[in-house]
Amino acid sequence: MSQPTRANHPWKTAVLAGMASYLDAGALIAAARSDTPDSRESLLIGAPLTEALDLARRASPVTYVHPGAPPFHIAHGDADRFVPVGQSRRLADALRAAGVEVEFTEVPDGDHMWMGVPQPVEIFDAAVGFARRVTADNTTL
Repeated sequence: MSQPTRANHPWKTAVLAGMASYLDAGALIAAARSDTPDSRESLLIGAPLTEALDLARRASPVTYVHPGAPPFHIAHGDADRFVPVGQSRRLADALRAAGVEVEFTEVPDGDHMWMGVPQPVEIFDAAVGFARRVTADNTTL
């Protein structure tokens, strides 16, 4: 039996109904805390940011914002020590400016990976509710 390809696969096209994002590194260049080779941002792209600006732009979700993008659900803790909440704010603002539907929740006292959040299940329930809402009318899934 041959490997499935786009042409012979039963799901010939895929449509993204929505995007749920947590702790988003929306714009690496703007949020970089350091340009050293061992910074988180530099390690992500494999080079210091100032030496690889094009790679940093391509690794930043905000680069791909466009009108007609699917709805987004973004949640980010306001006390995140590793990915500044401003990253998600910037992405949400860019999506709204492009006319994209955005649910943005800034979680009070939420650190990275939801440390310090007394009821993290509420964060996940909101994402599941979003996924159900954006896929409710999609009979092809």
